Amino acid sequence: MGEFNQPGIHVISHDPEALAKLWAELARELDTRDGRLADRWQVLDKQQERLGEILSHALTGSPYYKKVATHLGVVPYRGLSNFERLPLLTRSVYSANVEEMKVTVPERGYLDRTSGTSGRPIDVFRDSRSLFFESLRFRHLLRYYLDDAIPLGKGLIAVLYVSHYTTSSEHLYEDPLLEQSIIVKLRCDTGSVCDRLADMGLRLEDGSYVLTGSVSSLIQFANNVADRRDFPDPAAILPSGETLLPSARIFLAEVFRAPVFELYAMREFGTVAFQCRCSEALHIQADWFLAEVTNSDGKAVQAGACGELVISDLSNHHVPMLRYATGDSASLEWKKCACGLCLPNLTGFTGRKSVYFARRDGTLIDTADFAKRLERLPLIWYRATQAVDNTVDFDFATNENALEGIGEFCKDLEQVLELPAPVCVRQLPLENAVQDKSGGFISRRSW
Repeated sequence: MGEFNQPGIHVISHDPEALAKLWAELARELDTRDGRLADRWQVLDKQQERLGEILSHALTGSPYYKKVATHLGVVPYRGLSNFERLPLLTRSVYSANVEEMKVTVPERGYLDRTSGTSGRPIDVFRDSRSLFFESLRFRHLLRYYLDDAIPLGKGLIAVLYVSHYTTSSEHLYEDPLLEQSIIVKLRCDTGSVCDRLADMGLRLEDGSYVLTGSVSSLIQFANNVADRRDFPDPAAILPSGETLLPSARIFLAEVFRAPVFELYAMREFGTVAFQCRCSEALHIQADWFLAEVTNSDGKAVQAGACGELVISDLSNHHVPMLRYATGDSASLEWKKCACGLCLPNLTGFTGRKSVYFARRDGTLIDTADFAKRLERLPLIWYRATQAVDNTVDFDFATNENALEGIGEFCKDLEQVLELPAPVCVRQLPLENAVQDKSGGFISRRSW
């Protein structure tokens, strides 16, 4: 990839030694995964096998988990019966103990950082093994969605990742698990993407690439190219990282003239769940992630009940993350799907934990029902903020007339909360709204 090593372009390389060592295991996974994901018991067998491996690895190699094991009387040879005895790993616990969580691994380690939209950014450490298996799962996703319709040969763009964050840099990555295809990450708000790709000697064609990025980045990118009908159509759009409102989904599909499939992804793990190609259900990749739903005490809830989503990553041996509390609310349902897969689904998924607004008398009101009402309006983005004095601001962006529905919504909000003043409503240009991806309901009060 030396020909792409130009000023301002960062070429990301992989770990060839780790790839050579893992190649046989990666090849077996690619050959067997299709059949496994159609059989619940095969998925569970693989999940339990990998959980046992990483649990033993963590309890014997990580100073943090050794201390946890000593405190709880947990020993590796008792295996999976110990798993649910592990405490939940919150962001604050992770941040305070991450150095002690690390285990020395033979593969190359990588550092990333979360965006910080759900709290202070945290450093995330991965090893080559986990990243290679993530790439393999992404290749499997492309095949699932596109049925080999996209050419993934060397020299063709497989994935165009756009971002509008100031910390983002343009870079290229030749991923050996995508059959030498190229992943290109570009700032989507600095000039023409097509022109910058052409400067690199790369050219987009209809159906030859997949477009991905955070929801707000893709919306901003779509807004930039909305009037350019000559922009090549992607084979699919894969948004992640934020709530995808129904109107935002429609907007992306209309601008780019391509199907939209939502991903549930976190910097800590990669893609945990992906949208079914036949519906809007989110399938959890349960052969590589163990998902639980817990109540406020950290105990598992009944099947189908809503609670906090807790994820265990079964691939990252460098920093094992077991029973990580995501801060997202959801429920789980496991059944055979019309698409042929048999994986647990994220149902009742509402994103971050419920935000509460306060009435005049101090009574707390869950904003979840208000959020459901807003989903029925043609909003591409919105943010409702309650200040310390109980006043509420409502900012929104749309490409349709939504003022009547918003007016009715704000009147109801004023009545329910007994607000001291009318809601301050502001319609923002789309490009301004998504500069800050923090949307939804935000409370500035402290309880």
